[in-house]
Amino acid sequence: MLIRPFAAILFLTLSWSQPAAATGKHDDSHGKIFEVLKEVDGLPIWMGLYMQGHKVGYFTSNVVDEQASSAPTVTMTTKMIFVVRSGDEVIRQETTAREIFDRRPPFRLRSLTEETMQKGQVERLRIRRVDGPTAYVAEIIQGGESRTEKLELDYRLAHAFSHDLWLRGHPKPGARHRTYSFDSSKLRMVEDELRFKRRVTQMVQGVTTTYSVYDHTFDLKSSDRMTGEMMVLPDGTPLKLSIGGLVEGRLEYEALAKQLDKPQDLFVNNLVAVDGRIGDPRYVSQLVLEVDQALGAQLADGPGQRVLPLPEGRGFRVELNSKHRRDVRVKASERQEALEATLMIPARDSRVIALAKEAVGDAQGPEEQVKRLVRFVSDYVEDHSSIEPLTVMDVIAGKKGDCTEHSMLFAALARAIGIPTREVSGLVYGQNIDGAQAAFGGHAWNEVAVGGYWWPIDATWNETVINATHIRFSSANELATMAQLPKAKLRVIKVVPAAPKQPLPTQDIWDAIFKELE
Repeated sequence: MLIRPFAAILFLTLSWSQPAAATGKHDDSHGKIFEVLKEVDGLPIWMGLYMQGHKVGYFTSNVVDEQASSAPTVTMTTKMIFVVRSGDEVIRQETTAREIFDRRPPFRLRSLTEETMQKGQVERLRIRRVDGPTAYVAEIIQGGESRTEKLELDYRLAHAFSHDLWLRGHPKPGARHRTYSFDSSKLRMVEDELRFKRRVTQMVQGVTTTYSVYDHTFDLKSSDRMTGEMMVLPDGTPLKLSIGGLVEGRLEYEALAKQLDKPQDLFVNNLVAVDGRIGDPRYVSQLVLEVDQALGAQLADGPGQRVLPLPEGRGFRVELNSKHRRDVRVKASERQEALEATLMIPARDSRVIALAKEAVGDAQGPEEQVKRLVRFVSDYVEDHSSIEPLTVMDVIAGKKGDCTEHSMLFAALARAIGIPTREVSGLVYGQNIDGAQAAFGGHAWNEVAVGGYWWPIDATWNETVINATHIRFSSANELATMAQLPKAKLRVIKVVPAAPKQPLPTQDIWDAIFKELE
C-alpha cells in the first residue's frame, strides 16, 4: 500500500496551509510579522482528515510567540495522526514537526525537527543552523541508523506564511502569486503558486461567514506537483482543504477532530471490477479497455499507454502495450529529478550504495544493470501485504513488503548507481482467487531512463518488460484519479497474449529493445 508516501504528501500539504501572514518575497517587516503573531499566538487549529468520505485522521497546528525568552523565537508545531487498515493490521502513523524561527528580522529558520512513528519504526529529521546565516546540518535517522547532510538554506518565517498576506491584499479572481516553501522530504526550497478563485459569503453552521477560495500548487516545477483547493477565513484560519477530490481537511473542534471512523482498507476500497475476461496478466502483451468518462479524463499517455476520447463523451479508450514503443523521451528536467536523493529515496546513503553495487555486480552498462536490479529487488523483498516498512532503510532491514516497498527500494538502488528512475502509481489486473471477482487494484512500479527514453519495469513481478495490464496514473493527477476509483467502470475490448501458456519473455524482449537502440 501507499501509506507512507501518501501520508508524507498529506502532512506537507497541511503544514503549508497554516494561518499567519507575511509576503513571499522576503518582506520581513516588523509590523506585519508581529501584528499577525498577536492574532494567532497560542491558538491551535484542529482539522479532521477525510478520505473518500471516511474519517482517517486529524491534524493540528499551533504558532507560539516566545518573545519573553532570553533568545526570542517564533515556534510552529504541527502534528498529524493517520489511521488505516492493511489486511488484518491497523496501521497508525503519527508525524510531528517543530520549526523554530528567529524573532528578529530576517526571521530565518533556527532549527527544525520532524518525526514519524509507525509500529515501532521511527524516522527522524533534525536540521540546525551552524556557521553563517544560511548554513545548516541535517541529521537523518532511518532504520535505526543516522547520517548527516550539509544544507544551504534560506527559509524564513515570511515563506511559511506568505499566502495569508496575499489574501489580505484582496486579489481579484484569476490573480496568481508565486512563493516558496521548504519541502522537508527533499531537503530544499520549492516554488509554489497560489491562484485566487473567489470570495464567498454564506451561512456556515448557522453563522454568516466570509471566506476566500484559492488553489495552492505545491512544488510547481516538479513532475509530481499537485494542487489543493483551500478555503480560508479572513484571519487566515483554514476552513477546508481538498486535495484532488480524494482527501479533505475540515476545521473542527479538538474533541470532534479526534473522533475517527473505523479504519479503512485503502486497497480493498479502491478495487475496480472489470467487465470481460483477461486471464493471467503475465501472458498479456496488448490490452484495450473502455473506461468511464470520469476516470478516463484523469489518465494520460505514457510509455506503452494511449488514452483516446470516445465520441459524444461516452468515456475513453485505453490502449496498453507491453512492447513500449520509443515514444516518451526523457526531458533534461525529468532526468535531473529522477536522480535526486530524498528522504523517501535515500540514494546517497552508504548502505544503499553498497547494496546497489552488490546487486549489479560486474554488470556492464545500464541495460544489464537494470536487469540485475529488477531480479535482485524481486528476490530481496519477500511479498507481504500487511507489512508496512516506514522507510527504504526499514525495507532493507526487514526484507518484506508489497509493491510500494519494491518500487521504493528499486528507485533508491538505481539512483545510487546513476540510473535515472522514477516511481509510478496506477492499477494492475489481478486474477480472481478463491472465487473472488477479478479486478484491477492499486499498484506501484518504476520507469528507468535508458537510451533517452522512459522504459517501465516492475520489480514486484520481476518484469523487465511489464505486462500490458498496467494502467499508469499521471503523477500530476494521481490523487484526483484515485478519487474516481470507487465508481470507476472498465470494459475489456481486446486482449492479446504473448504466447499460449507462456509468460512474457521479458529478458529476450529487453535485449531486442536495446539492440534496436544501438
